[in-house]
Amino acid sequence: MRGSFLASLWVCLGLLTAAVSAGAAQDYPDEVADRNGTIKLQPAAPWNIEFAENRCILSRVFESERGRHVVFFDQRAPGPTFSMTVAGDYLRRFPRGTFSYFGLRNDVPMESLSVAIRGEVPDIGQAFIFPRIDLGPAVIPPEDETPDLALQARRGMEIDLEAATKVDRVIFRLGTSGLSLETGNLAAPMQALNVCALDLIRAWGLDPAEHSGHTPPHWLNQDTIIEALSDRYPDRAAIRGERGIFWVRVIVEKDGSVSQCHVDEATQTRVLETPACEEFARAQFDPARTSSGEAMRSFFTTSIFYAGDLGG
Repeated sequence: MRGSFLASLWVCLGLLTAAVSAGAAQDYPDEVADRNGTIKLQPAAPWNIEFAENRCILSRVFESERGRHVVFFDQRAPGPTFSMTVAGDYLRRFPRGTFSYFGLRNDVPMESLSVAIRGEVPDIGQAFIFPRIDLGPAVIPPEDETPDLALQARRGMEIDLEAATKVDRVIFRLGTSGLSLETGNLAAPMQALNVCALDLIRAWGLDPAEHSGHTPPHWLNQDTIIEALSDRYPDRAAIRGERGIFWVRVIVEKDGSVSQCHVDEATQTRVLETPACEEFARAQFDPARTSSGEAMRSFFTTSIFYAGDLGG
């Protein structure tokens, strides 16, 4: 079969299998922003938050002589992590195969741009998609991170607002030049995103209070489901070289079974579809637990990334 497949690139309160390459240079965002050769784009509008049925989207627009640029922060379930998409024509300054870096927290070194998935946002331009951002321990969690359910329970259901106070911009660097989208401090915007995300689980028929201090569900047959999804990579999409990211959410019942599967397409594709919900019907979980250890209904979210190779 042509193409390749990666599953579970990002998991909210679940499993991480993303490949990460740390930046070799120990530059920090504020240092790069202050250098000659860095273009700073100022906001053209206030923050906008969209309370959708299955996701929360926080966005801000920046104007320049190269057109609009936009930063999107996206959550599909409450938790300490979120996805980030940055789009705009200036991003073409950072081509594939170059040693380029990005940064968020002013006390965390710039990281390799290779952690991003490249795409396009209609009517805006080149885009970088970062499937999993964690402002707490690190901006991009380490490659070898394994599920620590006790740690996840302690970290709770919210983005770390203290860590968000250390973010004032989204910045990219290539050599001596840089591009900085001057977002302003992220503490207040991230607080709004936390409120929106908690409202999501109410809409799914779950109790936010019951999730306080809970232990998230643990996926038991991950390898089996991932292998099945990989085997069903669509030939038509692989031949076309189509790439796509799909976000999957399921409700995990008290007995560990799955219900209410929902899939969102994060990137626009022409023929690529995913049988995720069909396969996740066979998923098995150790159910979530209340703070007192009793089984409870909860949710599990993950992303699926299909990568096609033209003519492979």
